[in-house]
Amino acid sequence: MSVLRELLPHFVQTILFYMLFILGFLIAVPVGITSGDMEGNCLLYTKAEEYKKNLFKMNWGAKSNCNYIISINVIFGIFYGCFMGASLTFGIVRMLLQNKSAKFAEILLLSPLAIFVTTVIHGAVSFLSLISTCILTVGLKKWCSSLMDYAQHHGHGLDRCRDAQGWVEWKDVDGTSFYTNLNLAMSCSWVSLFVWLGLVGLGIFKIVSFRREGIPLFQTSPITTDKSSSANTGNTEASSTPKY
Repeated sequence: MSVLRELLPHFVQTILFYMLFILGFLIAVPVGITSGDMEGNCLLYTKAEEYKKNLFKMNWGAKSNCNYIISINVIFGIFYGCFMGASLTFGIVRMLLQNKSAKFAEILLLSPLAIFVTTVIHGAVSFLSLISTCILTVGLKKWCSSLMDYAQHHGHGLDRCRDAQGWVEWKDVDGTSFYTNLNLAMSCSWVSLFVWLGLVGLGIFKIVSFRREGIPLFQTSPITTDKSSSANTGNTEASSTPKY
């Protein structure tokens, strides 16, 4: 039970990384599909401008907005989340099997320096994720607001932005699922942001625990290995001491 209690924060951390892996797909893929449906253009911050009677043209938003969202979630969500989740899973399995060798995964789990570095990285990525989430949320809101204003100005009965998927007669582009895709990506982006903040909080919790135990922050070797080796040494000395 003591081993499982010690590994509980690492179990939680591993689950959070796998969540980022899944969320990365649920953000990057819908945004990428929507950009493809729009002939490579980014629908975020796009404005609906009158072209002809009952027709409007789309003043496209910057492609860099969609590219940024996709890049952040592919690099840090899919690739980084998968790598860290697999590495921590490997380390946890080795520790449960009582393998005391200080391999990379164990160092990643229990080295104070590694935990400090990853916590700083997660804090930086949280900031980048916040920017991505804001771009997605505000960009979709701007596009929907522009589309709703156009519809109301021309007397079209459009109550929700979602309804434009079937109301607009799309030409040259496919907008029949733009809101479904971008709304899914936006919701998952907020969840992903809170997962990153959870990882930061978990890292800070570990660092505070190290300071309370008087463990040097820049120690690079796994803590469990040191404790186990010292315990084994103590047991050896105790067994070699003659009893009277």
